[in-house]
Amino acid sequence: MSLDDLLNRFDMKKHGGSSINEENIAIFKDISALLMNYTAFKNNGSYLDPVPPLAKICSEKFTRSGRLCSAICGTISLLSAYAGEDESLNTVIETVLKATKGLRIDKFAYDPENDDECNSKNGGSGGYSSSGNACRALIICLGALGFFSIVTDEPLEILKEIVFNKDPRACIASNSEAFAAAINSWVFLLTLNPTKYLDSINECLDFLYDLLNVKQLDVLLAVTRALAYIDEILIDNEMDSIKEDVAALIDEFAVNIPAQKTKKGKAAESDFISVRNYFETGKIPNCSFKIQEDSVTTTTWVELIRLDFFHLVLQGGFENHLKNNELFEQIFNITKSIRGRGRFAKAEFILHKNQADKIRKTERIRSCDYKYN
Repeated sequence: MSLDDLLNRFDMKKHGGSSINEENIAIFKDISALLMNYTAFKNNGSYLDPVPPLAKICSEKFTRSGRLCSAICGTISLLSAYAGEDESLNTVIETVLKATKGLRIDKFAYDPENDDECNSKNGGSGGYSSSGNACRALIICLGALGFFSIVTDEPLEILKEIVFNKDPRACIASNSEAFAAAINSWVFLLTLNPTKYLDSINECLDFLYDLLNVKQLDVLLAVTRALAYIDEILIDNEMDSIKEDVAALIDEFAVNIPAQKTKKGKAAESDFISVRNYFETGKIPNCSFKIQEDSVTTTTWVELIRLDFFHLVLQGGFENHLKNNELFEQIFNITKSIRGRGRFAKAEFILHKNQADKIRKTERIRSCDYKYN
């Protein structure tokens, strides 16, 4: 399907109503499928740059209600990965920033007319409503825009306010998955420049320690991974005194996790083991994957956190973007050299940052050897 066909499908709808809402959801899913493919817009015979019209459509149709919000946010996240720092995304960025400023997960709009199911507060089965899922999608979208677009600091500050609020337990009780996504997105953006955000990180340590007592799978996993990343980047390590406590809490919680028969459950169990091993032995879990003639292996928490977030945003399109999207080739150092600057200037910084991470890690190891020998 060409870009023109997709845009015409929007133009053909002249009236509102739930059926139109469903059609919009279907169109945004089709757009997302093409963005996952990355080369689809380039190979379908259309000479129209897809970024400006798609950015315009996402801004015009944006809503915070139900499944349509989830579909639009998914499209925006993919569009940011597709377009990088394209100026056409400015309107979309403004729309998402406006929608997330002051966002409270426990106060996120609930719209029974647009939601498929009610959550437990509204007499449903106890699952998250589609507005709850929309809240999570909006948070992930904010993280994606903060990383790929030219704007980083504002999304990071908004995510910090969402996570480090006055009543985190109310947010966790309302939507633990969205709260965990906010922690993961915040940490993901910190990987861009940890030195710049070091003061902000130190301010948040006590808050994160307190969240270790929250017995909820998604949140505890997000918090322990955040602490592992912070431990990795801190040269004057302030976390040595709590490492044993973190490992013990993970052990205590892991015992109570139900039998892990689902794919998600098994992945969570594996992640807990990896984090626990890190706090006990300092061993960082690695993940290897092949792309064309290259093999890429993550060796730091920075790389692992980025990899997991890219998988979350790109879903089935991850491998396609690695093969064809210059930005991803540069982030993972797959190509031999930086191809051009402009919108990929941030990617060059990311590569430089990866090298700096390795140098700092080596210095820390030498420091430890000197201390104990």
